[in-house]
Amino acid sequence: SAMRKQAGIDSLSLTAFDPSRGTIGDYADAAPQLLEPFEGYFVKNSAAQPETLFVPPVEAPTRAPGTAASGGVRSSTVDDGWRIRLRAESEHAVDGANSIGVAADAKDGRDALDLSKPPAAPGEWVQLGLRLPPETGDRDLYRRDLRAGAGEGHVWEVELRSSTLGEPITLELSAGGALSDGLRVRLIDRELGCAVDVRGADGAFREYRILSYGPNRPYHLTL
Repeated sequence: SAMRKQAGIDSLSLTAFDPSRGTIGDYADAAPQLLEPFEGYFVKNSAAQPETLFVPPVEAPTRAPGTAASGGVRSSTVDDGWRIRLRAESEHAVDGANSIGVAADAKDGRDALDLSKPPAAPGEWVQLGLRLPPETGDRDLYRRDLRAGAGEGHVWEVELRSSTLGEPITLELSAGGALSDGLRVRLIDRELGCAVDVRGADGAFREYRILSYGPNRPYHLTL
């Protein structure tokens, strides 16, 4: 039987926690199609008051087929834009289920292809969050933000946090499919006031390292 929810619960935000990823686990790339007993899930409540999920205690008749690692978004092709995966890693934690890019059916504001950012897991943690364009008025963090393909370029605001003040955080970028040779990716460090091309002429991405400001103050980067 299908799970029922109240209006304030964002069904697109349903996220599974995978304890096998990294040293303490990480979020799964794909939205779960079946809720498994004793597993961990996050869901966003957009309402100002508590909302309720109604989960019928009925075993699913068949196991739902898995979704693609892109989280239900079609694989990258030249006609359908491109994707770049973002991964933040500290000594004891990793946050790797993040991506930016463009898609033919995406919007620059909030749309069904964008995924909200779940809270940090218990224990030591590192978090990478994306901000939608400021003109949208949306101040929530996201883990996936795809934009419309029109125009000569796009800007993504990135925030990094971790549970420990002063610890190194490494930002890693990787291709989520085929990328055009002409695609340039520049990282602007808003805290240090410097910029670097993180994709070389050979198409390979370079790592970027920062020192965490701790859990309460984000480190601001722009891609």
